[in-house]
Amino acid sequence: MKVINYYYLEDEQQWLGYLQDQPDYWEEAESFDSLHSNLSRLDFDLTVLNALKGKKAA
Repeated sequence: MKVINYYYLEDEQQWLGYLQDQPDYWEEAESFDSLHSNLSRLDFDLTVLNALKGKKAA
């Protein structure tokens, strides 16, 4: 299992956070569990995009 490092804060009734390696991409949610899920999905999406960038068209 991959470890995802992120920073987060609770702002009134909203949770905000971003990936440690990608501070330009913020996520928000109404609960900590939802924020964790959103950040995990964001990490997966960015990993896939980076992998696709490295492949050349055939």
